[in-house]
Amino acid sequence: MKKSKIIKIFLVIFILFTFSVFRYFYVKNISKKFYGFINFSKMNISSIQDSFIDKMYIKNKDIVKKGDILFEYNTDLLEAKKKTLLAKLNLINEKKSLVKYKEQKAMDEYLNIKKDSNSTYDINLKLQELEEKQLEHNILLANENELKEEINLLNIQIQNKYFKSPMSGKIVSLYLSEKKYVRINDLILSIIDENEFYIESIMSLNFFNKIKNENLFKAKFLSKPKLKLDIALDQSIDDSNSSKKVVKFKVLSDKSIITQIDTDFINSLKVELQRK
Repeated sequence: MKKSKIIKIFLVIFILFTFSVFRYFYVKNISKKFYGFINFSKMNISSIQDSFIDKMYIKNKDIVKKGDILFEYNTDLLEAKKKTLLAKLNLINEKKSLVKYKEQKAMDEYLNIKKDSNSTYDINLKLQELEEKQLEHNILLANENELKEEINLLNIQIQNKYFKSPMSGKIVSLYLSEKKYVRINDLILSIIDENEFYIESIMSLNFFNKIKNENLFKAKFLSKPKLKLDIALDQSIDDSNSSKKVVKFKVLSDKSIITQIDTDFINSLKVELQRK
């Protein structure tokens, strides 16, 4: 009976010890892990002209490099408008030559009558005719300059028929299709910068104090566990709640790994962070 009681006591002690050891390692392991989200630098791109889309060279989720041709504007309407403006410009040049001739003739008549006549009325009449011709010539010059500016703008738009990517990254939103008409400043696509992203985590002040002196961490994508990043503590920002910290981690690994993530929710990717 006494021996049985001793065995039970030892058994209870063993169970408590085992539980304590298990809890120690479990808590220690858990305390190493915390969670965060990836934040990207995203560029929203708008149309630079009113036009139909003639040809697409990309699709959603494609990886692009800065300078890659993304799509092609249709320039038929621009070419037609340019042809009309050039015809108007030629007509103005013809009128301008005629008005310039009449202006010179009015100048000669005014100078002659001013020299030969004592009639103030006749002199003023010729002066008025001269000023009218000068005004007409100036109006034609202004119209000519305005047409030239419009033609120059059209030339720039025609030259920019090939829309090139302003940055390297991944297309995450695409609002274009061939033959679709877009207006200037319409949102047409969004690209995330593959070289500009960081990891953000919200943690307790107590936990932050435990990790703030550590150098390296490992981030694992919950949606793709095989993808891992080496990261380091970058900075912390006080949350509205003084017991919380918003902590920012910079990425040390090759950032092009992010292009392997295939998701429509790339701006809210959850990652598991582990202290090394």
